[in-house]
Amino acid sequence: MAGGASSAFYLRLHQEANRATESGLASFPRPERQQRLLVLAPHCDDETLGVGALIADARRRGVHVTVAFLTNGDGFEIAAQREMRDVAVNGAEMIRFAQKRQAEALKAMHLLGVEPSDVVFLGYPDRGLKALWEKNWERNNPFRSPFTACDHSPYAQAFSPRTPYSGSALLSDLERLMRSVRPTDVFVTHPADDHPDHHTAAAFTQAALQSCADHLGVAGDGAWAESVKVHYYLIHRGDWPIPQGAHPDRPLLPPNGLATTDTNGRSYVPSVDALAAKRRALEAYRSQTAVMGRFLRSFVRENEMFGEMEAAHVAGRTPATVLDARRDDLVRYLDPATDVSAMSVSRTEDGKALRVFVTLRGPVSKRVRYSLLLRASAPPLSDADERGLSAPPMLHTSLPVRAVGARVLQTTVPLSTLGDEPPRCVWIAAETRWRGTGRWRNLPPLDRFGYRPFLLNF
Repeated sequence: MAGGASSAFYLRLHQEANRATESGLASFPRPERQQRLLVLAPHCDDETLGVGALIADARRRGVHVTVAFLTNGDGFEIAAQREMRDVAVNGAEMIRFAQKRQAEALKAMHLLGVEPSDVVFLGYPDRGLKALWEKNWERNNPFRSPFTACDHSPYAQAFSPRTPYSGSALLSDLERLMRSVRPTDVFVTHPADDHPDHHTAAAFTQAALQSCADHLGVAGDGAWAESVKVHYYLIHRGDWPIPQGAHPDRPLLPPNGLATTDTNGRSYVPSVDALAAKRRALEAYRSQTAVMGRFLRSFVRENEMFGEMEAAHVAGRTPATVLDARRDDLVRYLDPATDVSAMSVSRTEDGKALRVFVTLRGPVSKRVRYSLLLRASAPPLSDADERGLSAPPMLHTSLPVRAVGARVLQTTVPLSTLGDEPPRCVWIAAETRWRGTGRWRNLPPLDRFGYRPFLLNF
């Protein structure tokens, strides 16, 4: 039965992919000279996969483009083993491997037309961004990479040399970078991306932009942060792209599950020259194409795809609702109790708390462990803060959750637990896991509703 259900699932995916067209996607416009683009990539190659042709077209039209890599990809052991010719790579070898990835990135950016001075390496830990967002926020409690054994950036080529591996340091670096570039458009990975670094990169980006906008009056940076447009590109989501492999004459289309969410997909059709530049740039990542070339070349298609989303506003007792992709993974397809379909946030009747609802595609199940996670933004800096006092930390907490309906989970968050005054924004995520004990307790999530921002307008 399991085999038959699996076959039916994959057959349906491929049938839908063959029937799909670009007709439902709005056109993404050509970049204009007055724009300033900031592309944020969790790893060296993500920018080329998701935005490479747009970057090439932008540079040919005289548009300023800055590309920043949040990590150097120093946690990809399989590729490092091949590159270092060592089955048991140690921390020093992982660092040397990451330096090779930096060199590959510089070559790829040259092929896309990006100036070396506009390539930024932030140097944070691969496969560690989620820990920075959730656990290791303070600089005095840095994350230690299990791959490099470092708790700070060991790279000479870094935006902030020897920066501690902490969430507050990464947020500070992103704010400083954004204030320097003052982008009109920011491109970053989608919150629904399966890779933890990718969906966490979106949350850090949103938090940095919000902080820049909150502090305009103090920093005197102008109004750019309030008008910047954020575009999300997708790399990892189930078996997407379908079909995988080199299909340059086929369109890149969103996963079927994302078509019913609040992501407004847009298709960018690049010039022939830009597509050729993207293909050459991708091949510059030899350490990556050697181990996952079929998947990477799936992104060299006749178009690129970006999504845009509006932040949810919580103004009263009417719920602000955000939708999640459904039925786009084999496990979630077979077990609807693990498939999150929506999240809603509203204010309670007395105005003293937030009420959070999570809707599942199937009935709540005792065999599934449901988790809700919240991070609240710090209050805006005052003049005194800007003169040297540190801002209050962003709060992160796990939320208790209970079933209130056949398919609905709920929790209540007292505003008093989020600080002396309500935060401007809260980011909330949901995860589902099969219950286990012992070493099976920490199984990877079956579904992950990536952190989404809810603006509190009260």
